[in-house]
Amino acid sequence: MDLAIIGLGNYGEQYQNTRHNVGWIFLEKYLEKIKANELKSYKNLYKYSIAKVRNKEVIFVFPYTYMNDSGKAVKQIMINYNLKPNNCVLLLDEYNFELGKFHLKNKSSDGGHNGIKSVLAELNNNEFAKFRIGIGKNFGSGELVDYVLGKFDDEETKIIKENQEKFNKAIDIYITNNLERSMQIINSGKF
Repeated sequence: MDLAIIGLGNYGEQYQNTRHNVGWIFLEKYLEKIKANELKSYKNLYKYSIAKVRNKEVIFVFPYTYMNDSGKAVKQIMINYNLKPNNCVLLLDEYNFELGKFHLKNKSSDGGHNGIKSVLAELNNNEFAKFRIGIGKNFGSGELVDYVLGKFDDEETKIIKENQEKFNKAIDIYITNNLERSMQIINSGKF
């Protein structure tokens, strides 16, 4: 296995189309685009599909562990497929970016994100990449939890659909290039 692309989020129907699951939303559509195999389950930890993309074998993963326990699934994936952290990218929501902005980062702190906090605790390593996806910051003091667990409205859903192709290109860039080059291209926004 060359790479793992892991969409952090909350599992279950009630969390579909929520801001916290923006990585899942984009990744599910990407898998449709590449006509990936049907998702399989591994115990109660995650669902996944393995595909050959741009001459690399990639596992695409959706943890079942809920956001705050993401590290348990990520650690198991790495064990199951003999992956090192620097072969993994985690897709996650980022409220400090406007909706639809993408940013790839390596070797960083959790930045207050509970999913990343869990991964750092389980792996005791920060060598993985974070693909941050903007969800906007349209909430007041004390409203963060309700905001990230809230569903996208019609206008936001339209923006997500408009940015799907750009997301697809960004993932292809990540798969094709080394991390440093991928960050240069994706973070420039000019692709």
